[in-house]
Amino acid sequence: MDAVIAAAEVYLADPSTRSHQIGLYTLDLAAVVAFNDRAARLVADPQVDRSAKRRAVTTALLIALADQRPLYQ
Repeated sequence: MDAVIAAAEVYLADPSTRSHQIGLYTLDLAAVVAFNDRAARLVADPQVDRSAKRRAVTTALLIALADQRPLYQ
C-alpha cells in the first residue's frame, strides 16, 4: 500500500507522469487518473484539499492495479 500512496504523491507532484513502477506493474499515472472520472474531477478542482486529491488518486491506482492482476493464480 505504501508504494501506491507514494505513486499518488508522484502524480500530485507531476500530473504528467506517464510511467511509474508499482511492484511488478508499470502504470501510466496520468492515464489512470484521466480514466477515473471522479479522480480527474477532484484533482482538477482547486477547492479540493491535497489529502482528498491523494485519496482519489490512490483509489484510482488501486482500481487500475486490480484490473491488471488476476484474482486467482
